[in-house]
Amino acid sequence: MAFNIEQFLAWPYLTGIIEAVKTGVPDVLPPGFLTGTMKVEGDSGRYTEYSGTRTVSKRTEYGSPSVNRALSAISERDVKLYHSKENIVLNPLLYQRMRRYSEPAQQKMGQEEVERQLKQFRAVFDNTRLSMVYSMLATGQISWDSDRDLLPSSSGAQVTVDFGVSANHQNQLNGIIGASWATNSTDIIGDIIAIRKQSVQDTGYQIECAFYGQNVSEYIASNDVAQAFMARNSSFNDRFLNSGLIPDGFGGIKKWFPVFDAFYVDGDGTTREWFGGDTVVFTPDPSAGWYEMLEGSYLVPKSFGPSTAQAPFANVDQVYGMFSYATLENDPLTAKIIYGDTCLPVQKVDCNFIADVTP
Repeated sequence: MAFNIEQFLAWPYLTGIIEAVKTGVPDVLPPGFLTGTMKVEGDSGRYTEYSGTRTVSKRTEYGSPSVNRALSAISERDVKLYHSKENIVLNPLLYQRMRRYSEPAQQKMGQEEVERQLKQFRAVFDNTRLSMVYSMLATGQISWDSDRDLLPSSSGAQVTVDFGVSANHQNQLNGIIGASWATNSTDIIGDIIAIRKQSVQDTGYQIECAFYGQNVSEYIASNDVAQAFMARNSSFNDRFLNSGLIPDGFGGIKKWFPVFDAFYVDGDGTTREWFGGDTVVFTPDPSAGWYEMLEGSYLVPKSFGPSTAQAPFANVDQVYGMFSYATLENDPLTAKIIYGDTCLPVQKVDCNFIADVTP
């Protein structure tokens, strides 16, 4: 059966295709980092920063006047969302093939080629979202260079979104990691317990997740304290021996995520890894209290075809996050497919600990 090319190239159909495609680079994140979203107008977002309290109330005599208390300061922070928009121009012969209403088989071949190209488009933008989350976790920042390419660090950056991870929550975590985890006698479990304790005192959040580089499993496997612990817990020991990965629950951390597979390929074709071999990033479970994926909006034409004088103003829909639509090209006569995304992963609270475990 022949299809209507105007309906096929309208934005709801094109966007529907790309929504069904999975990611290209490895996704080693818990689902909450990509699924929990907040929608904002345009490409500007705002979130509220506040400090929790660990103080207690003052004692007053029964029947006496109340005592005034100054609550923790609340502030709002504005951010500019990441926006990208790219296009492909269909080969004129492919566009002609899609218009052969009397030849459904030819039309189908044209439709399948458009869908294939759209799936490649989707993978590129999926890779970008994942990489921005990896950058936020691994560095506390997201940076781009003067060519508008994503960077693995802020070095050489022209634009950087900095989430304000404090110095005490980076590297050796203000002395919590005093001895290298590569030394067998280091009390790794004691360090992890100290990080969990510090997190609750600093932010009120429990550490539930640990994202670790490729050397960390070996450090734990060779560690005197960890070996003694494993020897008394056969299920942990078996999981460690069978997979070479840190078992969930070790050190009281609910979930350990190996992130040495987290990478992307930059504009020069170089593979960039996000997490160093000696890096461990400790975080709470992803939740709207400290993290959100902001999705901005963009106006797209409702239909494909020649424009009227009123079309740019009336014939549009507002789409949040990823979008795709097509426009008519006149010279030569064909279709241009535009695909884009407006988003930003946001760490709203300084509750992550980005540790280098080999000082």
